[in-house]
Amino acid sequence: QPRSRGLGDVYKRQDQERELTAMSLGLDHQGERLRLSADMGYQDHRIDQPRPSATPSGDIPDAPSAETNFGQPWTFTDEEQFFGAVRGEYDINQDLRAWAALGARQGEEVNRLANPTVSAEGSTSAYRFDNVREDDILSGEVGLRAELDYRGVSHAVTVTASSYAMESRNAYAFSSFSGFAGDLYDPFAVDAPDADFFVGGSMEAPYITEKVDNESVAVADMMSFLNDQVLLTVGARWQNIATTSFDYNSGTELSRYDESRVTPVLGIVYKPSETVSLYANYIEGLLPGEIAPATSGGSPVLNAGEVFDPYQSEQLEIGCLLYTSPSPRDRG
Repeated sequence: QPRSRGLGDVYKRQDQERELTAMSLGLDHQGERLRLSADMGYQDHRIDQPRPSATPSGDIPDAPSAETNFGQPWTFTDEEQFFGAVRGEYDINQDLRAWAALGARQGEEVNRLANPTVSAEGSTSAYRFDNVREDDILSGEVGLRAELDYRGVSHAVTVTASSYAMESRNAYAFSSFSGFAGDLYDPFAVDAPDADFFVGGSMEAPYITEKVDNESVAVADMMSFLNDQVLLTVGARWQNIATTSFDYNSGTELSRYDESRVTPVLGIVYKPSETVSLYANYIEGLLPGEIAPATSGGSPVLNAGEVFDPYQSEQLEIGCLLYTSPSPRDRG
C-alpha cells in the first residue's frame, strides 16, 4: 500500500505549477468557384517543478502518495509554438479542380529536469539534465484533380506534389552522473548542481543538428466500372528523402543520406449489393531512418549523429463492409 505522509504532502504537491496559453485564428472564404482558408495559432505550455518519472533500480517500490511532489523546485519544462497554414482551391470548370497549400511552424522547447532512479525502499538518485530545441518547419502542396469519362469508364485522376523542410537546433548539458540523493516518500529540496559535466552545444545559441528535406510527386487514377459497382485505384508516388546530421559543438556535418524511390498503390472495391462492399488494397511507402542520439540512459552514444538509411514499408489490407438500413424507430 502507498505510504501516507500527512498534510505536509498536500503543500509539496501544490508546488507544481502549470500554465497553458493558447490563441488561434481561423479565416474562411467560400465562393462559387474559389475557396480559401487561413489558420494560425500560438501556444505556450510551462510546468514548474513537474512531478518526474521514476525508474526502479531493482524491485518495484510502493507507489508514493499522489499528493507528494518529489520533483526539485528548480526543475521546469517550457514549450512554445507558433504555427499557421493557408489553403486555396479553385474549380477551373465542373470537371477540373486545382489547389495549393502552405504551412509553417516555429517551436522552441527548454527543459531543466532531474528524473530519479529509485530503490525498492524509496531512496532515490538523480542528476540534472538540461536541453533546448528549436525547430523551423515549412511544408507545401499543389495538386490537380480531373474527372472524365472514357469508353464507359469514369476516371478521377489526381496529381499532387509536396515538400517538407525542417531545421532543428539542439543543445544539452548534464551534471555529474553520480547524482544527488533523495527520498521518494519524504522528498526534500537540494541546490541545483551545475550542468557542466557532459555538454553538447550552447544552450544560449544552439547549432543546427538536423536538417530534413522531403519531396514527393504522386499520380493516382480511381476508375469506376459497371455503374460504380467496381472501383479500381492505381497510382504511384516518387519520394526523395534527404537527412543530414551535424555536430552539437562545432556544427560540422556528421552524416547524411539522400535516397529516392517510386512506390505503388493499388486498391479495388467490389459491391455485389447495396449493403455489401468487398475491398483489398496494397501500398508501399518510403520512411526516413533514425538518427543515433547523443545520449541514452545518461550515457554517451558512440555513434551519436549517425543517420541510418531509410526503409520501405508495405501494407496489404483485405476486408468486407456491411451496411444496414436503420429501423423505422431509428429513423424517427
